[in-house]
Amino acid sequence: MNIKQFLIASCLILLTPFTFAQNFDDMVKQGRALIDQKQYEQANKLFKQACDGGHAVGCTRLGLSYERGYGFQKNNIKAFELYEKGCNGGDETGCYDLGLMYTTGRGVKQDYSKAFELFEKACNGSNKYGCNDLGFFYEKGNGVKQNHAKAFELFEKACNGGDAQGCKNLGIVYEKGDGVKQSKATAKKYYKKSCDLGYQSACAYQ
Repeated sequence: MNIKQFLIASCLILLTPFTFAQNFDDMVKQGRALIDQKQYEQANKLFKQACDGGHAVGCTRLGLSYERGYGFQKNNIKAFELYEKGCNGGDETGCYDLGLMYTTGRGVKQDYSKAFELFEKACNGSNKYGCNDLGFFYEKGNGVKQNHAKAFELFEKACNGGDAQGCKNLGIVYEKGDGVKQSKATAKKYYKKSCDLGYQSACAYQ
């Protein structure tokens, strides 16, 4: 092998993982579009191919198909396994979905402590829904010692990230004065933001 051939081979080796990652990203993106079109069988083939190739988001999306019955008979146990694979692969949405299953006891024995850990992992990975649910756990004392101030911080983080439910919860906290100085004016501001983001139940609070 001459120097030119060596350099070409080296470049191919370096580019291959990146190329595969891009291809899997495209598969998942295409699969999501197919789900919207209700072409579930084709979508799930793409999610499975991505998941089998080590793409965490592909595993999470395939799990969602099993949970919701998109092209499959609903199967919470299979959904749980795939969410776990997605979470372990670094997809914070997989961690969040797994946390929901531990919260409700679907596909696994109910375990608030485990759900708390997963919501925390999702929130730390910038999943706004994980932050909201983690705040709810702190507010209610589910799987962790009750802490209204911490709940406030997490609802605020969720709301700032664009989570409508987090904004509504932030409004409730301000209205009650739990973990923050009571302010009905500020509460109304967050109820409005939640409503504007599409959370209909918050609209009546304005």
